[in-house]
Amino acid sequence: MPLILDLNQLNYDACRELLVTHCHAFGVLDHLTGKSKPTSDKDEEWYALDSMVKSWIYITLTQYLFNTILKIGSTTSTIWIALEHLFRDNKDAHAIELANELHSMTHGDQPILIIVRESPPSPISLQTLIISYLREL
Repeated sequence: MPLILDLNQLNYDACRELLVTHCHAFGVLDHLTGKSKPTSDKDEEWYALDSMVKSWIYITLTQYLFNTILKIGSTTSTIWIALEHLFRDNKDAHAIELANELHSMTHGDQPILIIVRESPPSPISLQTLIISYLREL
């Protein structure tokens, strides 16, 4: 997989979509969702498939993420759930951090948010306007 999952890159959704697509193509999507369970402790085929999907996840992680979620004996679905919680919980914290940073940014002597708010009405979304102003800095 060409993407490396990183807390600082905000690329969880892209990596998630790529992995889900990959698992779907190989018929192992139920290992991600937890719908697939071993029939016994000796279900070698299930453990082989689960290990294959886990390795797909592991090779997409930064060293930090790998060390954060690694638990001996984990299944693909427990790792998947741990990543989901880590990124979904962190996404809110990161959004707050970015909002605080945006409030303190200026263009010339005016705060960016004042410039955007005082802009004439536009069919362009507020998000697009802010991104445009930030690119000019």
